[in-house]
Amino acid sequence: MNIYPFRKPTSKLLDSTGKPLLWLFVLLCFNSVIASELQSHDEIHLAVKKFAGDVAIQEVDPRLRLKKCDEILEVRHPFSTETTVEVRCPEEAGWKLFLTISPKSIMPEYSDEPVKSTIETSKGIIAKRRLQRGIKILASDVESKAFPNNRLKIGHFSNFDGVIGMEPNQTIPKGALISSNMLRPPILVRKGDAVSIVFERNGLSVVNEGIALENGGLREKIKIQLPDTKKILSATIQSPGVVKIP
Repeated sequence: MNIYPFRKPTSKLLDSTGKPLLWLFVLLCFNSVIASELQSHDEIHLAVKKFAGDVAIQEVDPRLRLKKCDEILEVRHPFSTETTVEVRCPEEAGWKLFLTISPKSIMPEYSDEPVKSTIETSKGIIAKRRLQRGIKILASDVESKAFPNNRLKIGHFSNFDGVIGMEPNQTIPKGALISSNMLRPPILVRKGDAVSIVFERNGLSVVNEGIALENGGLREKIKIQLPDTKKILSATIQSPGVVKIP
């Protein structure tokens, strides 16, 4: 019988023919792949800045793990006020989250001298008070205020002409920028009203009576009914109580 001297293994990692080192390598690679498949929070903030300009943005919760979006991130204002943005991955199984934003101060916190702003501004029309849906807007309801150009999007009003006399189609909070999608022409014909129907054919005009089946404003199309035949037609509102069929 041959007796060999006992040798204590020199390393616990080498005690199993190197396998623990192999598994450690695989685990590190696996974690690296998972990290590369997550959406970068910096990219989310960058998308918001491209949309809203140089604003202060709420930090994304570092515990939030979102799948990396292969499409371009979409950003919008989901509400009538512009203090919140929605960031959305437009993929079929995408995700969305809401972040609060606010304008950055252009004045130093501890300075006696004012800093001259280099931000270009334009006028926007805002609500001086809460504007209720369906109530005509008066001159005393709105005011003009300067905003950074990147906050004024297409559809925002820069003067009072397109605002005064219109009706909100939704409740507009005090201080909100007013845009065209918030307003509608004032209602000139209401459902159930008797209306005069003007028919025009070959240069001749014929006036008949009908009943409005919908509310409508100037130059809007509504459904009307002829009382005698019960026939329903589409007509364009010309003035209060008058509609026209071309």
